[in-house]
Amino acid sequence: MKQTMKLVLLEDIASLGTAGSVVDVSSGYARNFLVPKKLAEYATKDILNRVEQIKAAAVRKREKVLTEVRQAFEIIQNGAVTIKARAGAENKLFGAITTSDIKDAIKSTFGVTVDKKWIEAEPIHYLGEFPVEVKFSQDAKASLTVTVAPEEGEA
Repeated sequence: MKQTMKLVLLEDIASLGTAGSVVDVSSGYARNFLVPKKLAEYATKDILNRVEQIKAAAVRKREKVLTEVRQAFEIIQNGAVTIKARAGAENKLFGAITTSDIKDAIKSTFGVTVDKKWIEAEPIHYLGEFPVEVKFSQDAKASLTVTVAPEEGEA
């Protein structure tokens, strides 16, 4: 029989719930992951008395993140970044431009940090311009043009 324990979430966790929620999880998941990473605490009497404070702090944190995401969306929307890469015959790159490269280009061009998981693009293997979407939320997608140009000294 699987043992479970009650925890109070300190952070929002997509698969479990929002901060301040009291959840039942397997004891191994609690002991080995949630509690050591300070994502949750054991549901003691003291913690249960602080649940409202935890929920209020989580709401403030969510609002702050949402504001930052809106600002990043406004800055990036319809923008363009240029990435220099080495290319060979027929404009084929030596390697590929990945979402990590695009994330770095967004950071250096706009000063905005985005998660590479938000960038919806296949690896780019050729020089040229490519449309890319940055998905901030379900209904907020910023369009971005990625230009892959040859490095200096190349044709």
